[in-house]
Amino acid sequence: MCAVPDDDIFLNTDTEDIVKIAISVAQRAIWGCPASAVVGRQAHLGCPASAVVGRQAHLGCPASAVVGRQAHLGCPASAVVGRQAHLGCPASAVVGRQAHLGCPASAVVGRQAHLGCPASAVVGRQAHLGCPAGAVVGRQAHLGCPASAVVGRQAHLGDTGSILIPGSL
Repeated sequence: MCAVPDDDIFLNTDTEDIVKIAISVAQRAIWGCPASAVVGRQAHLGCPASAVVGRQAHLGCPASAVVGRQAHLGCPASAVVGRQAHLGCPASAVVGRQAHLGCPASAVVGRQAHLGCPASAVVGRQAHLGCPAGAVVGRQAHLGCPASAVVGRQAHLGDTGSILIPGSL
C-alpha cells in the first residue's frame, strides 16, 4: 500500500496548479501506487479524458480497462473504437464495442471489413444489424464471394424480385 499525502488536491486551474497536479500524478506513480489509483486521482483532479486514458495505457493497464475508462469519460464512439484497435484488441472485440456504442450498421460493417474479417463474417454482421437484403447481397458480391453464394444469400433473405445468374458477378 502506498503512502500518499492528501495535500495534492488543488481546486484552482491556473498554470501553477496544473503543473502541481501533473507532478502529483507522476509522484503517485513513482511511489508505487497501482495504475487504477493514479488514473482515479487524475480524473478526480479534472484532467481531460484523453490525458486520463493516456496515463492508464502508459501504466500498463489492459486494453479493455483503457477502453472502458475512455467510454466512461464520455469520449465519442469513434475514439473508443480507435483506441481499442490501436491497443491490439481483436477485430471481433472492436466491432462488438462499436455496435454496443450505437454506431450505425454501415460503420460497424466497414470497421469489420477494414480489420480483415472474412467476407462471410462481414455479411453476417450486416444482416444481423438489420441492413436490407439488397445491401447484404451487394456487400457479399463486393467482398468476392462466389455467385452461387450470393444467390443463396439473396434467396435466404427473401429477395424474389431479381435473379442472379451464376458467374455474372
